[in-house]
Amino acid sequence: MKKRLNINGEIVEMNFEQAYEQFAAFRHKMQIKWNRLPIDREDLKQEIDISFYKAFLKYDEQRNDRVAFLTYAFQYVEADMWIFLRDLNAIKRVINLRTVSYNAIFENDDNKENSFESKICIEDSFEEELITELDVESVISRLADRDKKIIELLKLGYVQSEIGKEIGVSQIQVSRLRSRILKKLREEIAS
Repeated sequence: MKKRLNINGEIVEMNFEQAYEQFAAFRHKMQIKWNRLPIDREDLKQEIDISFYKAFLKYDEQRNDRVAFLTYAFQYVEADMWIFLRDLNAIKRVINLRTVSYNAIFENDDNKENSFESKICIEDSFEEELITELDVESVISRLADRDKKIIELLKLGYVQSEIGKEIGVSQIQVSRLRSRILKKLREEIAS
């Protein structure tokens, strides 16, 4: 199936395979942008490819004069990835309801029992992650109460509209607050 796509102001007729090749760099940049998701790199690539395919199918050729295909594809893939992240966080929200003690016993790969404390002492990478997380937590602890609440809800996977209802502001205001908070966190951690 061929579609007429607006590419750099020109109307070009191409099928999905051609569009897939034409916009390989775009898909790669989206993978780089979303590479912090806690999923395998190949799974991320597939999620972006599926979103790109859906964008190709849903692109309305009647909009050619107003919306370039790449603009439409970007917005579509971006929205799909935010939905994916929200769903992923909703799953984590259910899993994280159970709190684990630092002294909890768990089985490692060798089926030997260890405590959480012993794991901290053995793995350097775990220590580094913990220190980084503690740095971020110390910066968050210095935020205003409303900002802390927003961060907590974001960590739990709430979307901006849900956060807005929770703290009594609009979704747009939550978006602005989120941007301001993240900028402040980056500055604090960098200094």
